[in-house]
Amino acid sequence: MVSSLEKMDDLAHVEQELEDLQSHIKQQFSVLEDLSKVHSQLSSVSQFQDKYQANSRKIGATLERLEEAQGALRSRADELDSRIQTLVNEHHKFKQTFEQTMARCAEEWTQQQDSVRAYINEFENRLKKDFQHTVSRVSKTGMDSTLHRERLEKLDVRVRGLSSSIKNINTTLRAWNGLAIGVTVVGLLGFVVLALVFL
Repeated sequence: MVSSLEKMDDLAHVEQELEDLQSHIKQQFSVLEDLSKVHSQLSSVSQFQDKYQANSRKIGATLERLEEAQGALRSRADELDSRIQTLVNEHHKFKQTFEQTMARCAEEWTQQQDSVRAYINEFENRLKKDFQHTVSRVSKTGMDSTLHRERLEKLDVRVRGLSSSIKNINTTLRAWNGLAIGVTVVGLLGFVVLALVFL
């Protein structure tokens, strides 16, 4: 027959096992809580990874677009450089042609001016000589009437007027020459400016 002392020992032993089991259960719950936290953290990491991958794809697409834009810009820059170089070469040729043309025009105009002046001077001198010859002839004939004096005065006035008109024509020709050169220069410069604007 089991004694009371043995029953007490068995009870104490059972209580100890219960305490050990309870402690073990608490430890297991603690481990489960830690596992739950780890799972939550893993879920956060997974979400972060998904966002990171999505952002990486967006950044990759943006970089591709930037590379395409850079390629287009480089192509455009090369095209502009080529057009600018072409324009520079054309401007250089145009400048040489313009300078040669202006020099030739100036030389031709100078020659024409010299010819016109020589002709005008010769014509004016001839008129004066003819007038003096006429006056001399009238004087030699002894005709000193009022009618002849009036005619001589009118002839002298006409000679002087014609000489003045010739000088005015010469001045006008010089003015028109300067204006023509100015208009030509302005027109050519305008052409260059328009070429630069529409480049």
